[in-house]
Amino acid sequence: MRRALGGLAGLGGLSWLLWLTVQWLQIEPPGVSGAAGLPDVAVAGGRLKHYTPQGALAWSLSAEAIELDQRARTTRARGVTIAFFPPEPGGAGPLRVEAQALSMDTLSNDLTFEGRVEARDELGLRFQTEGGRWSDEAQVLEGDAPVQV
Repeated sequence: MRRALGGLAGLGGLSWLLWLTVQWLQIEPPGVSGAAGLPDVAVAGGRLKHYTPQGALAWSLSAEAIELDQRARTTRARGVTIAFFPPEPGGAGPLRVEAQALSMDTLSNDLTFEGRVEARDELGLRFQTEGGRWSDEAQVLEGDAPVQV
């Protein structure tokens, strides 16, 4: 009888220790990002740089706010200015793009622009559109709506 009670007390102690561990670690069910749906990382005012596999600077982004959601594999930014650099050194200058917001798929490094998008190069070519996409593999910027030049 004593042995059975000791086993039950040990099991109760283990359950209590497990409950404390879960509370301390704040373990969440799969698919829930951050506490109460918040991003895993949020930065007010920040910069991101993306490099090619060869180590050249592909693009440089500055934003009013940047949020990382590791479970959804996305990075979101608001108030964005991004410079896309040419693949070959010594080529044309960077293409500068301003957008209200963007999201980046952290696996493909593709960017999706939201809201008004304005792009311009150092020669003065300028265009505007609503929304757009940057394909990291193709190195192409596409608008979602008619483009005004």
